[in-house]
Amino acid sequence: MGCKAELKFRASADGQHLELRSMNEIHNHEINETVFRNLFQQRRLDKDAKENVQSLLSVRANKKMIQTRVMEETGKVVKLKDIHNIKATNKSPNSDMTMLQAGVENFSQSPGAFVKIVTNEQNEMRGLFFQDSRMR
Repeated sequence: MGCKAELKFRASADGQHLELRSMNEIHNHEINETVFRNLFQQRRLDKDAKENVQSLLSVRANKKMIQTRVMEETGKVVKLKDIHNIKATNKSPNSDMTMLQAGVENFSQSPGAFVKIVTNEQNEMRGLFFQDSRMR
């Protein structure tokens, strides 16, 4: 933006407070409440609101409905990308592995089942081998 508006402070003589040294209030862009409320810093949700969103996402609630609810509860502007970002940050790196482990456990319950996960040298999954008693 290149905005020249700034506030400069210095420590007070006793070091307990900040004193305003100079101020430039001239902006080179529009300033209003709508622009301010849409800044990502102002849209940031507190821990409880994020947990609420994560809970709703875990039951596959409609993101637009989540957005509306959070805006009503918090009074903040919430964009769909904010909901998407919460979902993305909530996804733990082990969640795919947990799902894989659950799948392997499920396959293993078949009578006479043999399950093998094939990995490379970096321990990255390359395939899944499954064979039950009928396949042998």
